[in-house]
Amino acid sequence: MRVSMYLKFILLGLLLIFTVCVTADSPVIAVASNLTAPLTQIAKEFETNTGTTLRLTFGSSGTLARQIIQGAPFELFISANADFVELLFHEGVISSSGWAFAEGPIGLFIPNESTLYAGASLASVITALKYSDYRKLVLANPKLAPYGAAAVRALQSGGIWVIEQDRMLLAEDVSQVVPYALSGNVDIAVIPFSFMQQENMKDRGIYIPFPDTWYKPVTQYVVLLDTASDVTREFEQFLGSDRAQAILRDYGYNIPVTR
Repeated sequence: MRVSMYLKFILLGLLLIFTVCVTADSPVIAVASNLTAPLTQIAKEFETNTGTTLRLTFGSSGTLARQIIQGAPFELFISANADFVELLFHEGVISSSGWAFAEGPIGLFIPNESTLYAGASLASVITALKYSDYRKLVLANPKLAPYGAAAVRALQSGGIWVIEQDRMLLAEDVSQVVPYALSGNVDIAVIPFSFMQQENMKDRGIYIPFPDTWYKPVTQYVVLLDTASDVTREFEQFLGSDRAQAILRDYGYNIPVTR
């Protein structure tokens, strides 16, 4: 009995060691947080097809770029715009400018609990913003998150140049906008359209798209780091496949015409 138990402990220990080694050897992919849902699904299908495990790290593009410059062991970076890719290129961290992966429309989200919910329209929300007739507005930090910068441009195009500081909440990345928006204390949020495809957003509010002329499309870029392994390079190719693009479309993204 004791021998049997001893063998079980040895086998369990070996299994734990093997699991840690597999996790440690798995390529680490840095992904802009707006892509959390579709990239999780794309990575899962890649893992099913190849038997290879990937580790995805989500955050604002600015924060991830800074971590890469500081030596974080990422092998591939999916940024929410080209600016942070160019920053890495000028820092000598990458030797390629990457390729356009997806485009994400943005718009206003009015939660069910918002004081503006009844009869909400683009015109009525813009009017409320102009006259400070709302409780809180939340968007991603424009200094860190390209979706936040796009939100500022869209609001300015709508005639909103000044927002009272005590009425505005800035999330570190765009995925963190959602918890604020659903807290019951926020009347207006600016989010990617793709978020409306997520289960936690179903029937939770109204999405009002910004006119295309109000902001420059938020284009996601994929770039390999020079230290990328063969597995990561294979995953990069999978990101451009018909299947990966179909998943992106399911989440409301547009696919750039050329790679």
